Amino acid sequence: MSRVTSEERKKYSREYYLKNQVRLREYRRQWCLTERGQQTRKEYRDKIRLTVLSHYSQGKLVCNCCGESNYGFLTLDHINSDGWKEKKKEYRRHAGWKSYKTLIDKGFPEGYQVLCYNCNCGRDKTPSKICPHKVVIGNV
Repeated sequence: MSRVTSEERKKYSREYYLKNQVRLREYRRQWCLTERGQQTRKEYRDKIRLTVLSHYSQGKLVCNCCGESNYGFLTLDHINSDGWKEKKKEYRRHAGWKSYKTLIDKGFPEGYQVLCYNCNCGRDKTPSKICPHKVVIGNV
């Protein structure tokens, strides 16, 4: 009995998918609606977010500005406040876990930091793009 090569397996899988495309899509849609399917998808998205935040915070999972460590408050921030350039260049808008997945796919590019939601929004509201924590404390 001869072994099936990976190329042959890929070819067979592709042909099978193309023949049964409608049935397979419906099966996947139904599975995603089940409790187990939803839980699996949530775990996958949470794992991606944790991976990205861990990378950009050097494994500490704290805000780079104020030291907030509550995981639910942590967000990703463009260091130079130039996120609009990236959106314009990419010609599409990623939000949530898809933006984290894109960063993983690109190999964790430079220019990002982890901030809590307050610091992230606060930077956007000041003309100098400096977090209000640093302005009030005098660390500028």
